[in-house]
Amino acid sequence: MPKYVTKEIFEGGIATIRQDFRDILREMRNQFQEVHEDIHGLKQDMNLLKADMVLVKKATLENVDTSQHLLNLTDELRKHGIPIEDSRVFKKT
Repeated sequence: MPKYVTKEIFEGGIATIRQDFRDILREMRNQFQEVHEDIHGLKQDMNLLKADMVLVKKATLENVDTSQHLLNLTDELRKHGIPIEDSRVFKKT
């Protein structure tokens, strides 16, 4: 082994370091791309979930409104002397 570093050895070492650095950057870029794709997928899932939650909220509010309308209807029918059995009107099917 030579006592001093030759130009070829020095340039070979620099080339190796550059290649290693490029490999590391390439791997990091791939990992960031995978993370970005995962985040994008999660955003899409969250948007779908949000849309589903809006539908569930709307259906729940409509159900509450319908129940209130039925209560109002039975109260009004009773006021006019029409007998109503709550158990038959509000029974669970």
